[in-house]
Amino acid sequence: MNGQTPIALTILSYNLWVHKAYDELPALIEEFAVDVLCLQECKTQELVPAIAGLSLARSDTLGRLGLAMYVRKERWFVVRDEYRRLPKAAYEKALRAADRTRLQMLELQGTEDEAVRAVVANVHIAHLGASGLARRKQAVHAGKMATGFAPGGIPLVLSGDFNHPFGEARLVHAMQQVGLKHATRPEGRLVTYSRWPR
Repeated sequence: MNGQTPIALTILSYNLWVHKAYDELPALIEEFAVDVLCLQECKTQELVPAIAGLSLARSDTLGRLGLAMYVRKERWFVVRDEYRRLPKAAYEKALRAADRTRLQMLELQGTEDEAVRAVVANVHIAHLGASGLARRKQAVHAGKMATGFAPGGIPLVLSGDFNHPFGEARLVHAMQQVGLKHATRPEGRLVTYSRWPR
């Protein structure tokens, strides 16, 4: 981290499953003292400006669902933000699906110490209708974009729904090729994904 003060930053990433899990957010934010909330499959027109002490920093949609990021403004100031589209998977091209915003990025600066900075990115990779290779290509593309967005030496976290319940080692290897490391979850943290065993 190039001499930067270690950062205590709690990120919650949650696919709302077509907005159905939205009501669960306040309790989760409180329980885990969340600093940055990354949402996928949310109805952006139904989002509130603030939720459990977090403020809406960015929301993007093309179609009926989108991505959103909330930030604890008392701890973090948003220096800049961006969104990007990712290359379409073959099934999206075949269906002539509209381009979807699949990557959001925030550069954050500590409110108490402006030398403390971080980049948090929120991604939603194509669903399981795409091949594993196509999903990994999207993830690598997102990793490259996020790395390019992060100023040199600033810690970067790429979080979100990678839609990769099987063959995780291949995804981890692909992401390592763009300089990212796999962060395993601390023991005892909540896992809400219930459709697959992982």
